[in-house]
Amino acid sequence: MKLSADYLREAIEKMGEPSAAKAAEKLGIHRNTINQYLRGDNIMDDYACIMVADVLGIDGMKIIAAAQLEREKNQARKDVWENLLKKMGALGLAGVMAGAMMVISPRSDAAVMKTQYVDCSSMTNLYYVKYAMPNQTPLKYDNQVILKASHQTNATS
Repeated sequence: MKLSADYLREAIEKMGEPSAAKAAEKLGIHRNTINQYLRGDNIMDDYACIMVADVLGIDGMKIIAAAQLEREKNQARKDVWENLLKKMGALGLAGVMAGAMMVISPRSDAAVMKTQYVDCSSMTNLYYVKYAMPNQTPLKYDNQVILKASHQTNATS
């Protein structure tokens, strides 16, 4: 598993800063502190984790959990943080798989599919919504119309 300092290195690389001091300034972290994180002398605090996550475009809890796992001495508590990281990784994988399924699924000529990748690591619930397409019968639940086709056409020849 990645260490919190690995995420920090990745963020510095992504920012394109030539020195840790410049990166520290952009992240709002003292340059001595960032050097301590990089050397492994200290483990990143929650603020630093969130700032790094913002640069990387990921959920800050992922980096906080990695830092807590490094910091924790009690094995039972380490197991809790490790399980959280595994769950967050599984949710992210589920999001990628869902996106892939959208890309390869058959589609109607009337529908235009737009694929959008989302960080699913913070998602706890998954909902399925069916949209009515033009010229389809309305969507009903318990004999009650809950969604009508939005572009109904009355063709006259």
